[in-house]
Amino acid sequence: MAAPRFSPRETLAAAKLNLLSDAIDAIPTGGSTTQPGATATRASLGLASNVPQAQSLTAFGDSITAGYAASTPALSAIGLLGSALGVTPSNRAVSGSQAADQAGYIYPVFSPQASGAQLVTFMVGTNDNWIYNSNVYKQEAFRLFHQAATAYLATPNKLLAQSAAITYAGTWTNAPRYGGAMGKTTAANGATATFTVYGRAVYVAYLMENLNAGTFSVSVDGVTVGTYYGLTSGPPGAVSITTNIGTTFGSALLRVGGLSDGQHTVVVTKTSAGGTLELHWVAGAGGQNLADGVAVVVGQIPRAGTESADLPTFRALVSRNVQQLARDGLPVTLADVPGYLNPATDLIADGVHPNDFGSARIFGALMAAASSQSRAGVMRPPLYVGMPDDYGTVVARGSNLAIAQNCFGSVVMGGDSHQVYQSWNAVLNGRFNVVSGFFATVGGLNSQATGDNSFVYGAGAADRGGTALAFSPGTFAAPGDAQTATRVLRAQTTNATPTRLTTTGAAAGGTNTLNLPNFGAFAEMVVVVAKATGTTDAATWRVNVSAVRGNGPATVVVYEGAGTAIVPTASNGTGSTWRLAVAADTTNGGIALTVTGAAATINTVVAARGPETVTAS
Repeated sequence: MAAPRFSPRETLAAAKLNLLSDAIDAIPTGGSTTQPGATATRASLGLASNVPQAQSLTAFGDSITAGYAASTPALSAIGLLGSALGVTPSNRAVSGSQAADQAGYIYPVFSPQASGAQLVTFMVGTNDNWIYNSNVYKQEAFRLFHQAATAYLATPNKLLAQSAAITYAGTWTNAPRYGGAMGKTTAANGATATFTVYGRAVYVAYLMENLNAGTFSVSVDGVTVGTYYGLTSGPPGAVSITTNIGTTFGSALLRVGGLSDGQHTVVVTKTSAGGTLELHWVAGAGGQNLADGVAVVVGQIPRAGTESADLPTFRALVSRNVQQLARDGLPVTLADVPGYLNPATDLIADGVHPNDFGSARIFGALMAAASSQSRAGVMRPPLYVGMPDDYGTVVARGSNLAIAQNCFGSVVMGGDSHQVYQSWNAVLNGRFNVVSGFFATVGGLNSQATGDNSFVYGAGAADRGGTALAFSPGTFAAPGDAQTATRVLRAQTTNATPTRLTTTGAAAGGTNTLNLPNFGAFAEMVVVVAKATGTTDAATWRVNVSAVRGNGPATVVVYEGAGTAIVPTASNGTGSTWRLAVAADTTNGGIALTVTGAAATINTVVAARGPETVTAS
């Protein structure tokens, strides 16, 4: 008697092919050593034409991927997936492993190809959640290790650090890790590695390890993007990343996104006298380097009988990694493993490892993700129409659309020739609009919403990668060169320390302040309101601010409204003592608004609104 039928949660249109039910019917009764589906045809398994005709299947992960509790390897999720695809899987998952361990299992044995229909699955995080739990530095380390492994698997066109295409200055030696044929290492302060890559994002994979006090900086096309630690994002040596199986290091990813889709020159410089810098590989993403032969399905961290309070954080980091890499153009997609598992029936007594039914459900999640491919080995987006429980992009009307993979929860209301590159967005109508931020809305003609939470409308409006409400009736030459925009900035302070106001409430960067483009000019009406918690102390400022920028962030000039201690236009109570500063931000290339409060919790919000123009030079 065949195992009972069940249907996975219908979160993807591809899953509505009764794929899993047919596959489960092919599973033999318990105790049989027959390969499930061995006598079934692809048609009898319900495999549509858009299911990958994979030539190989390789799996990486921990004990769940390894099939720890499956009665036979054939009944593990990877065994079922290999059977359904008609290939013999190579399951290289290692029980007990974490994200930091994965480079040691992946780098020496797997090389993604630009052709050949390789399908790869990658799922880790259960052990990281247990071992790293609520430590924010370790959580960030998990994210960097996980993203390095995912990007490596999905990027055929990379340069290993020992490549002759990388120019080194200072003392560098070959690193012994990961087989000895990949990395380069240096202890010399000021040592550099220079290389050129192509794409809309740059990747640098480097060593993070316990007690490494080394720091390094990275510049792209002559602009320094940051300084980084050899151990997490916190103070060197302050936290241990030792894994469950005793690994004290890992390969982390530095990703620089939001670049033009072209050639970029990157310089990595060691900036500390102590510690070491070890590079593993570098690459560009997008454009001519888009992988056509490999597809990577990343499994979301599965459900457990008892889930820790930190598990949602780890899942969010996995989602963020996949979304960023998909936005860059890499062939990666996320499998909704938790959505398929029922902990009450699908796990063995330890409440962690899936039994045969749980393995079959994970197979269903992996197959649904792989089924989003429209040709062998490449993740392509299905268009999901009107499904009320669908994670996909809903297309009410529209034609000639380019919708990227993993655009969950987006909607296209009408028009044609739109491009949708990210999740939870809306294209209202019109033609030739682009949306690539999260939670953004765009409409009209040739408008661009490339930042998060933006509303961009008109003929050639643009948010320039930040968060804005932008409108344009037309352009001189390019989107955003004749428009008006409103940006809302905020900060919460608890003392009299001067604090920058940004659209995210976080540290100032290249997209979350009043950032001017090269050769741009802004005239802003800046209105600021601040209020203290628990009192009626408040202050308001109204300042006209004008700024212009030449070629580069250092050229910004604020020629109206600058001041270091601007008193409120109006105030109540102690609000009269609070101050606002307006200055040129020559690091990020824009207008810096800084508030100084008092020893109280004070919320400060800014609305900056005005016309913007950009010239060719």
